[in-house]
Amino acid sequence: MIRLTTFISALFLTLSLNAQIGYQVSLLDAATGQPRADETVSVTVEITDSSGSLICSETKSATSDDFGVLSLTIGNASTFENADWSKLPFYISATVDDVLLGRSQILNVPVAEYAKKTGNLTQEILMSKTWSGGGYHLSFSKDNVRFYDEESSRIYRYKVSGDFVICYDTANGAGTMFLFYTGTHLVESDDTIYR
Repeated sequence: MIRLTTFISALFLTLSLNAQIGYQVSLLDAATGQPRADETVSVTVEITDSSGSLICSETKSATSDDFGVLSLTIGNASTFENADWSKLPFYISATVDDVLLGRSQILNVPVAEYAKKTGNLTQEILMSKTWSGGGYHLSFSKDNVRFYDEESSRIYRYKVSGDFVICYDTANGAGTMFLFYTGTHLVESDDTIYR
C-alpha cells in the first residue's frame, strides 16, 4: 500500500483588514508529486513568538481545491489584539491529519498589525541614536539617512509614514528601502533588525 504523506509546497501569508491571516498549504502525494485534489483534511495551525510562546492555535477541517491547495483564515481581531508583535521573529507551523508539515518564520506580516497599535514614529526618534544591525549602521538627520559599514556609505532621503520609513536613493529618486518601526527597533524589508 502506498503511504501518502503531505508537505508544504507553498506557504503564503496575508494580513486582511479584519486582523486575520490568510494561510495556504499545497497538499501533494509524496510518491507521485500529484496534487491531493478535493480532499478533506484536519489542519492545525500554530503561531509562536521568539520565546516559543503560543500566540494562536486553531484546528479546522478544510477541503483542497482542484490543485490540492487548502485555503484557511486564521484568527480574528481578539486573537491578535493582545499579541506582542515586537517579539521577533515569529513562526508558523502546520499539521495536517496529525502530520507536522513544517515550521516557517513569519517575516513581515503580523508586524503590520502591530503598526496599528504604535503609530508613534517621529523624526526625533530616528535622529535620537545610531541604529545598528546586520553589519550596517543607520544615522538619520532632518532630511537624510546614512547607511554605512566599515567599507562603504550611502545617503538616502527619507519620509516617515505612520511607523514606516521610506528611503529614496538620492541618485535617481527611486524608492529603494522600507523600514518599519516596532516601538523599540527598525526592521528592514529584508528582515534585518536595527537596534
